[in-house]
Amino acid sequence: MNQEALIRETIRFVKETLAEERHNFMEQFLQQFYKEWDGEG
Repeated sequence: MNQEALIRETIRFVKETLAEERHNFMEQFLQQFYKEWDGEG
């Protein structure tokens, strides 16, 4: 794998990982939000 391909693959991996982390954060945030909204939190 040449350097350019390695850089492209690394950027793709980082974007994918950040998207997953953002999704997980929002899922947890919304679960807590709705608990508090319903008076459980």
